[in-house]
Amino acid sequence: MVKAEFGLITCTSFPDLEAIMATRISLVRSERQREERHQIGSMISPMLRGLVDIETKCLLRLSEAARLSDQVQIALNSVVRAQKLNKNQTTDVNEEFASVLWLQKEETLAVQFLQSVLKNMDHETAQDVPHHALLLSRLVSVSLIRHLVYSLKRF
Repeated sequence: MVKAEFGLITCTSFPDLEAIMATRISLVRSERQREERHQIGSMISPMLRGLVDIETKCLLRLSEAARLSDQVQIALNSVVRAQKLNKNQTTDVNEEFASVLWLQKEETLAVQFLQSVLKNMDHETAQDVPHHALLLSRLVSVSLIRHLVYSLKRF
């Protein structure tokens, strides 16, 4: 059972939440596609950028709720759609993808993914410093958990 709040709506079951989020995603995607048809070249309008951000947030919330309900395939599908939507991966998308990998018992792959994201980050810009710190803390906490689990298995 998942309890999540989205605006004024509170859902206590994953199927309800999934239906609401699917409707929201569909409406936003429809408007985004309409806006893309009016796009000239590769220049992205503020409206289109906002729609992509909203759709990404909806997909990430759906993925998180699916993870909490042990709906691994729905979580994976949602986060992969969020990745495809964003050419420049965001910290939220990368963290959710690593969480889904972890849920699939792909701990090593999740750690490798976070390490590669950290390597590819541009540490020069001030905007990337908080993202770098967040991912680094996530990687350290994941590594500590792995070490503790390994230590407990030895006893």
